[in-house]
Amino acid sequence: ASQRVEEPVPLESYTSTSIQPIPTPSTSAFANVAQTFMDSFSKRRQKSRSYRSQTLKKILFLNNESPL
Repeated sequence: ASQRVEEPVPLESYTSTSIQPIPTPSTSAFANVAQTFMDSFSKRRQKSRSYRSQTLKKILFLNNESPL
């Protein structure tokens, strides 16, 4: 709380104290946010892909049905 947010904590402070880096609450929260964001992004991409395929099928169907 005393440290300002603008100053990033150097990685040397983590690695010098212990060989295994202890995950701080800030980094774990950031990882959770990134994970949820990536999950939602992948779901959105899958949804858009299926929607795109459905629209392509509809367009092809309409083209086949239309008297050209």
